[in-house]
Amino acid sequence: MGFAQLLMFSIIICINLPHIKNEVTISVDDLNIPLYAEDKFVIEVRNVNVSNARLNFVVDNADIVEIIPSSIGVGLVKVRNYVLRAVGKLGGRAEVVAKLSNGTGLDTVSMTVIVYKKEYLCKVSMMVGWVYFFAWSMSYYPQVRINHLRQSVIGPHIDYFVFSFLGIAFYALFNVVLYLVKEVQDEYLRRFPGSLIPVRLNDVLYSVHGTFMSLVIVGQFIKYEGKTNPPLSITAKVILGLLTAMFVVMFLLSAEACIPWLDFLNFCSSAGVMTSLIRFIPQVLANFKHKSVIGVSITTVIFDIVGGFFSTLQMCVDSYNYDDWISVFGNFTKFGLGLSTLLFDGIILLQYYVLYRDKNYVIH
Repeated sequence: MGFAQLLMFSIIICINLPHIKNEVTISVDDLNIPLYAEDKFVIEVRNVNVSNARLNFVVDNADIVEIIPSSIGVGLVKVRNYVLRAVGKLGGRAEVVAKLSNGTGLDTVSMTVIVYKKEYLCKVSMMVGWVYFFAWSMSYYPQVRINHLRQSVIGPHIDYFVFSFLGIAFYALFNVVLYLVKEVQDEYLRRFPGSLIPVRLNDVLYSVHGTFMSLVIVGQFIKYEGKTNPPLSITAKVILGLLTAMFVVMFLLSAEACIPWLDFLNFCSSAGVMTSLIRFIPQVLANFKHKSVIGVSITTVIFDIVGGFFSTLQMCVDSYNYDDWISVFGNFTKFGLGLSTLLFDGIILLQYYVLYRDKNYVIH
């Protein structure tokens, strides 16, 4: 083979060889560490052919976590592992990005570091969250049972359950999208740096289940409509019409990229809080008008109060443990739902056990 053929053959081989790309991998995607403590993680570096290349670690919230060392030399490395430390300085969430210097062409590699104050509070929060999920989920069934046994919905006010359905549906939409859609999560984290996503799995499961059960109760009102069931009030119809129109407008604006999807979700959150606040008023007024709470399941009210208390407690525990009080406003539907439940269900309990206790009955 002549020199010209050999040179051409070498060029063809080089062209067809796969491009060896610089690679950096981090041993973990998420790191949870206690405040003022540290944890180790491993960086693997491959195929760096620049002699003076360095790997730098950029933290978007440097007051929350510190990476030691913050920069390491990785020049002329084929394969090598480096052990680094993450030190928790303040409660919250931080994003750590690894960047190679000297134009070495590395795709962004990152990990999330979450710093908490007390480990036992993490367990308390999880326990409290599932208690509220159970209590609020169970709160629907006693009312469904009473309506079925009586074959009537006289006593409970239809406005209360329609607003309950609308509020929990808004809440479910907010939870599902923010929990599952990464693009919306990224927008939330950009808007609230250092905060955690304020939605947990128990929030998603409860709100989806609650939407279905609220729809079941509304269906009972439709089924028993012929048995002197009071119609939906004009005020409720006007509010529902306005909320529906606003929902459609906000959805279309988001779909056309006129506003971020997070703003649409924040509208859903605000609408959920509003309907959660006003839903109790028709029922409390109806009880006052009839001087009775007949037809209203007191078991539902008790479960509702327990759920409201533990839901609010979980938010407070998380906010303290992660030093993240912004999350209270980030998921204000959950916070508003819990507080309004405690207030108005307390009024219904007062009506049931004190004001109108001689006009109640229990279905066994």
